[in-house]
Amino acid sequence: MSGAIQWSDLSFIFAALALIAGALWFLWSRIDAVRAACDQKIEAVREQTLARTEAVRADLTGRVEDLRDELVTVRLEMAREYASTAAVTAVEERLTDTLEKLGAKLDALVREVIGKRGA
Repeated sequence: MSGAIQWSDLSFIFAALALIAGALWFLWSRIDAVRAACDQKIEAVREQTLARTEAVRADLTGRVEDLRDELVTVRLEMAREYASTAAVTAVEERLTDTLEKLGAKLDALVREVIGKRGA
């Protein structure tokens, strides 16, 4: 019976299969441990990124608010300067009109005085 399988051959095959199954179980448990460690690292990086993003957002929001306040201040200053310039321009126009009227009256007075002297 040289072609028949002996119990010793079967026990060797079963032992080899058990050894392969144990090795696969060990590798699978290591893969799960590595996957869990990677998941923890990914979560930590995600939390750090989220915290940094929040910090940058808060910083940029503060800067935008500062720039908005500065813009409002500049607009108010420009409005004051414009109002001041408009007021000065109105005063200059009134003074010019008044000086022209006074000049005309002075010319008339000078003509009247010269006319009286000549007469």
